[in-house]
Amino acid sequence: MGAVAITVLVAAGYGVWRTKTLPVRDVGTMGLIQPNEGFREKWDPAHADSVVAKLVAMARRTLAASGGRLDLLVWPEAAIPGWLAEQPAWDAQFAALARDSRTPILTGGIYATFHPGGTYDSYNAAFFYDSTGSWRNAPVYGKRYLVPVVERVPFFPVRLFRSLPGLGRWSGGFARGRDLPVYGTRIGRFGVLICYESAFEDLPRKYRLAGTDFLVNITNDAWFGRTAGPYQHASHLVMRAIETRTGIARAANDGISEFVDPLGGTHEATGLEQEATVTGRLRTSDVVTPYARLGDWVGTLCVLATLGFAGVVAVQGWKRTA
Repeated sequence: MGAVAITVLVAAGYGVWRTKTLPVRDVGTMGLIQPNEGFREKWDPAHADSVVAKLVAMARRTLAASGGRLDLLVWPEAAIPGWLAEQPAWDAQFAALARDSRTPILTGGIYATFHPGGTYDSYNAAFFYDSTGSWRNAPVYGKRYLVPVVERVPFFPVRLFRSLPGLGRWSGGFARGRDLPVYGTRIGRFGVLICYESAFEDLPRKYRLAGTDFLVNITNDAWFGRTAGPYQHASHLVMRAIETRTGIARAANDGISEFVDPLGGTHEATGLEQEATVTGRLRTSDVVTPYARLGDWVGTLCVLATLGFAGVVAVQGWKRTA
């Protein structure tokens, strides 16, 4: 009990000290767009143009309210309801918005790569429109951690799964992204996490070691409705920010859009099931933590120690009964 109490006190003391001494700086001013589109209406082809028009209108209002002084505009996961390459009219609108305002835009959408023979891979992706209005100047980020079944069916061919009654509409065939592109802006470099990739520690660590100044998380939590899900999902970013001492901007279609600072504090958080725009300053730190450099070695040692102690106890018990 004494050893446990000492570890708790040491951790708490370190936490208090680090909170007061961590050097934190402003990154810049960002705009987050939360359009609150219903997940069924969003993918209805009859509503696609209105979904895009709403995004552009909300972005223009956000830019006007900021006096045109935004450093980055962030739209949520799958904000574009279709394949961007097949929608030149939409692309032209987004390009004009970024170019005219000189404000880069990060947005979610569907991306595809085609192969000989007519086959293709599609990705739940993020596109970065730079201040010249082009997304082709930067690599497209394809989501690496896909939601089982909904985004990628594990172990079975997706066609077989879709043939099962009731599962056809909810069986995804996305390909897994392989790269971790880092996007450059006038306020620094950032990496992207899509949806529940925020639950995995390895991507933020890799981004941090690649020299990112901050992270951007885009998501769509409309699936959860008014449950504990959106709050639990958003809370993952608190851990990622503390682990890497990185500021994070989060834009949700529905759910919680907010900013997270390197100490895990959140601000400018939106409510559930509401159309909202957020303008705020993101803060970050330049500290690269031991966790970012070394990974979860403490957890690994704890598991090994637990197994070792369990083995000792088992051997002692066996000797007593022998």
